[in-house]
Amino acid sequence: MTQIPELGDVTYNAASQSFEALATCDTQTGQIRLPASFEAPLDAPEQLVRQGLVADATRKMRNGSELRSHVAHPMGDGSDGSEVASLFTSAKRFIGNAWNKAA
Repeated sequence: MTQIPELGDVTYNAASQSFEALATCDTQTGQIRLPASFEAPLDAPEQLVRQGLVADATRKMRNGSELRSHVAHPMGDGSDGSEVASLFTSAKRFIGNAWNKAA
């Protein structure tokens, strides 16, 4: 079961005459982000715009064929910091090698 999408910053795209926002929704498999848009004039009431954006995001979530991204958690499954430690060690090694080659 998916929840009602939470909207990020709402902007107006004058070229398409529509409001746009990035919507985030919690699902059973984690958070998903997807773009939402709602065609309306610039002076449309804020409540109407937000309802239109939420409706578009909800439709796209149900459809499943729209562009979307899964939000990755920085610590993998959260059980330990081994992935982060490995990434840090790799980055440190890369920077060290680059520094030595530049010298």
